[in-house]
Amino acid sequence: RMYMMKRFIRIAQECFSINNFNTMLAIISGLNNVSVMRLKKSWKALPNKSLDTFCDLEVLMDNKQNYRAYRKKLSEVSGPTLPYFGVFLRDLSFVDLGNPDYVTK
Repeated sequence: RMYMMKRFIRIAQECFSINNFNTMLAIISGLNNVSVMRLKKSWKALPNKSLDTFCDLEVLMDNKQNYRAYRKKLSEVSGPTLPYFGVFLRDLSFVDLGNPDYVTK
C-alpha cells in the first residue's frame, strides 16, 4: 500500500510540473479520502520526502481563501496549462449569482 501511495504522490508531483492541476487535485483528493487516510501504518511508512511533497501539494490546492495559493501559482505559470475546472465553475456561478439580471438606465 505504501508503494502505491508513494507512486500516486510522484504522479501528482509530475502533474504539477507539467501544469496539470486538474489531475493533480484528483489524485490529492483521492489520497485524502477517508478510506486511504485511515491506513495509518502505510502513511507512517512513507518516506519523509513523499510526505513533504504531499503536504506541499495539499497546501497549494487548499480551498481556503478561495483557492488563493492555487490562483497565485496559476497566474505565474506560462505555457500549456490544464487548470482545475472546479474553480472556473465556481467563479462562473458566482458571477451569475452576484450580479443583477437587468441593468437600470
